[in-house]
Amino acid sequence: MEGPWWTRVGAAGREDRGPATDEAKAGRTFRAELPYFVADGSEREVELVILPIKDDAGRIPFLALTGTDITDRKRAEAERQKFVTLVENSTDFTASAISTACRCT
Repeated sequence: MEGPWWTRVGAAGREDRGPATDEAKAGRTFRAELPYFVADGSEREVELVILPIKDDAGRIPFLALTGTDITDRKRAEAERQKFVTLVENSTDFTASAISTACRCT
């Protein structure tokens, strides 16, 4: 599978190109999260999906490639994990949360 899209994918994505298309050619959907470089040179994270498109006879004449920008989602997941780690490792936060939750009126 060739095309201009692959020139913007990081080295790991270009190395995965063969196994990715082989997976789709075998009739299975391929998914991967890969770095992607936009025109201004900044790096984004994309979820690459390659779907086999079957004809009426069950052959696969086409592969459909989609890339979804997941950069913001990945950042949010990383920030959430930092917060979870902070809470799990903070006795002050835990004691404050328990104290607030246990107040009776």
